[in-house]
Amino acid sequence: RVCVVIPNGPEAAVAFVGMCLFCTYAPLNPGLKEGEFEFEFEDMPAKAVVVMHGATESTAAKVALARGLPLIEMVPKGHDTANGVAMDIDSDGNGSSPRVTGIFNLQ
Repeated sequence: RVCVVIPNGPEAAVAFVGMCLFCTYAPLNPGLKEGEFEFEFEDMPAKAVVVMHGATESTAAKVALARGLPLIEMVPKGHDTANGVAMDIDSDGNGSSPRVTGIFNLQ
């Protein structure tokens, strides 16, 4: 079980989808108090804790490190530029060889 202590938003959604493929995802409210994090990490039991990049001084991070749990910092990639390729798909192409076609991000 991996406890994820990040604010609601796109990063939380991506973390949920990606991590559910490999482990039990346990979202926790970043606003919990020290004793509440201690209880949750013990009760789960947590095998690791994910926090946003730069949140290593947060209450969740401090409790995780004090318990000897691995702390994982989630670093958002950022937004792709407008008109960048969002997805490549194979099309029928011409003749016998398929062709890759890009689907673009447009603003």
